[in-house]
Amino acid sequence: MIYLSLRENMSLPRDLADKIIEENEKQGEHALKEINRMALSSSFARTLKMLNSSLYGMQRDVETSSWTWKLFRMIPLYSQLMPSFEYLWVSLANRLQLQPPPALTISQMQTIANNNSVLAEKLAQELLWITKKLRICLAMEEAILQWSSATNLAAISISSHPRVQGSLVKISALLFKEMVRGDIEISEQARFKSLILWLPLMCYAMNGIDTPVLSALEKAEVERVLEKIISSLSEMDQEVILANWLHDYMFSSSDWPNLESCYDAWCHSSRKLI
Repeated sequence: MIYLSLRENMSLPRDLADKIIEENEKQGEHALKEINRMALSSSFARTLKMLNSSLYGMQRDVETSSWTWKLFRMIPLYSQLMPSFEYLWVSLANRLQLQPPPALTISQMQTIANNNSVLAEKLAQELLWITKKLRICLAMEEAILQWSSATNLAAISISSHPRVQGSLVKISALLFKEMVRGDIEISEQARFKSLILWLPLMCYAMNGIDTPVLSALEKAEVERVLEKIISSLSEMDQEVILANWLHDYMFSSSDWPNLESCYDAWCHSSRKLI
């Protein structure tokens, strides 16, 4: 119910923004196109910051909660069993002489966690929408630079909700594709930082089987894009990227992205330098 309401609440503002952006682009005037680019770039930066704060707040709540609350969160289907956990807490508190939660019950904390999760999902979807509009308006350069500096968000995203991860994987894929189009000049440092930050998410994200984030064709395309970006870096930077990728790839449950051919090419070229 919350998810459906969220989608309904987001549709009207997006439709209005879509209309304004499309009309500005159709007019063809430089000033109107520049307005689109400035507004979207500003929105990207603001939404990126808000998403980072939202996910960081969720992580902090978990880290600062009691050990029993952390234990409950590890139990499968804990959200469905939450009402019973309150009675369990009372029993544990009595037996172990623990202090009960001072302000919030477990169910109240669960409600807050759910609300924060919905907010994070909304912001991730909004960020994906903005990224797509930036691509249409040929204004991806600033987004790529911001993405290459989003260190905290990249780290937190590894443990975020699968739907949040899905949006972030799609954003990363779009931005990586833009790096190889040749329309914009992206520094080697920005390319390196983007790879080092966001390749782990691509390995560890819960892409799903029934509802995959990317289709098989899209995954293959992204792999080719990643290989092209990696091959554009220095030998030393390639080594760092591929070593990190191999570690993440080996310890993740996913078989994507498979950069084995890129790794083999780097090994072959490295031998020539010996």
